Amino acid sequence: MAQPPVPPATGPAPIASWQRQIGQRVTTLCWLKALGTTAFMWVFFLFYFELLHHPRYPITVMPDTWIDRAVTFSPDWVIIYFSLWVYVSLPGALQRDLRGLLWHGASALLMCAAGLAFYYWYPTTFMQPRVDWSSQPLGQILQSVDAPGNAFPSMHVAYALFAWAWIRHELHEVRAPRWLHILSLLWCMAIGFSTLATKQHVWWDVLAGIVLGLSAGSIAVLATRWRKGLPLRKPITSPLEP
Repeated sequence: MAQPPVPPATGPAPIASWQRQIGQRVTTLCWLKALGTTAFMWVFFLFYFELLHHPRYPITVMPDTWIDRAVTFSPDWVIIYFSLWVYVSLPGALQRDLRGLLWHGASALLMCAAGLAFYYWYPTTFMQPRVDWSSQPLGQILQSVDAPGNAFPSMHVAYALFAWAWIRHELHEVRAPRWLHILSLLWCMAIGFSTLATKQHVWWDVLAGIVLGLSAGSIAVLATRWRKGLPLRKPITSPLEP
């Protein structure tokens, strides 16, 4: 007697690997992401250099600290310093849809507006030491275009931490391995240290950048999780655990 056909097993669809999910996210709206990131940076630097060369109020000189004196100048750190522009492009690239991309852009805009407001109402500078960039062409470029102004808060540090918060959130969504989270954190920390090692900022600038970047990044990510109906917190066993 013939057996009745066995119905196929049903259940939740298998979750794609984290590599596949990242690949899908990066290729989604890739041209819009590339053009939007480029345009955003271009507009920011228009305001940045305008306020750098034409401050609206008296300039405050930020004092150095023992931390600034302890960190010696190292021209090789300029490579990490410039790597910020790659790092801050990653959160936008990892957005999976237009809505997420627009929300990320809006939160970045608000953070940059806060930084530019400081540069407008409270322009600062610092006593930049004489350093030798002869061994590092990238350093010579940096020295030729950037002056020791628009220092407090350090937007280099603020944007690195803002990007780290977003990257951590996106890596958590795709269930990326812990080593990728650690790599992102180390990259972010290295960018922050590079601002001191290249003598582009003093510690007070870095500290203010930490506060601004963590505040903006945390608020944006928490709002994103709330919008998606995800729990705002989950138990963790380590600060580095995704």
